[in-house]
Amino acid sequence: MRRRAPIDAGGVDFPKVRSAMRARWRRARWRAAAAGAIVVAMLSLGLGTAAAATGSGDAEDGTVRLFGPTSLWNTDKRPTQFAEAADPVLSQRPYCMNNDMFSRPVFFAAATDPTWTVTSGAGWGKPARTVQFQAPANIRPASGSDAVLNVLAPDGTLWDAYGATNLDPVAHTFSAAFLVESDGIDGTGFGVQPYTPSGTTAVGAPQAGGVITAGDVADRRIDHAATMAFDYNDEGGATTGAGPQVPPAVSNDDGGGPGPIPQGALLVATGKMPSGLNTMERALWAAAKRKGVFVTDRLVGAPCFSGDGSRAVGKAFTGKGLTKIGRRLRLVKTW
Repeated sequence: MRRRAPIDAGGVDFPKVRSAMRARWRRARWRAAAAGAIVVAMLSLGLGTAAAATGSGDAEDGTVRLFGPTSLWNTDKRPTQFAEAADPVLSQRPYCMNNDMFSRPVFFAAATDPTWTVTSGAGWGKPARTVQFQAPANIRPASGSDAVLNVLAPDGTLWDAYGATNLDPVAHTFSAAFLVESDGIDGTGFGVQPYTPSGTTAVGAPQAGGVITAGDVADRRIDHAATMAFDYNDEGGATTGAGPQVPPAVSNDDGGGPGPIPQGALLVATGKMPSGLNTMERALWAAAKRKGVFVTDRLVGAPCFSGDGSRAVGKAFTGKGLTKIGRRLRLVKTW
């Protein structure tokens, strides 16, 4: 469960992705099996077929795109039906950016980075184990009780650590309550039905999915779907007939909430762009309208988008702008 954090908090400058890593990931070949699985998922959600997204890593100074080109995080959405019962909730809440204690830091490793040894407990389909992977020397989790830490390793494996503690920057070791790996380059970015998680969010997706990063701010665009969490009272899918979760979620933690929004829900921005948005708020509006927003977790308080904890993200958004965007979101009926 993710709690609400102040909008302008943060204070951590994360490193930009090395150009060598960008070049290596630009040369990655998208596996046909992963693409086919996502197309099937899109059709099952009633979203139609959308053109594959152009990887932000293709730009010379761009960010690395997470997940495959046909991942639901990266495709355009073409909704045909909305769940009107959710409109009163979505159109009346204040909105914020979780970019401090309950942010979702995302680090991108290079082949020259040190090898870290991580000991994790059992959970999310994984046994208790000790693993090793490369990560930047300055990695650190979010400071809140969730203590989330994401690392995209040089081989393309996305490591999602939840409850990261005892981080030793000299010995390059840390512990995690849970640790789940997935394919961060070719993967779907979601779990496999009925219950094979690919990450530690409530819906079984990687914590890195949909996070707004310092790289997005540097690019002045967001070329992927965003992620959000809502309060218990807003979740549950009770008044929309959706139930507690809908695909692509493979799990949920909404606790049987009385609200209209299921976990795994797809939200999209509708109508005209609100006036008075700054550069990154306009970028978020465009992403929410074109790529959508997935509900992947639960929090206490006002609904929040997720940031990577960087200063860049903390300074890029205002509560007023986020609320204007959030109140134009609608719940797509995918069930």
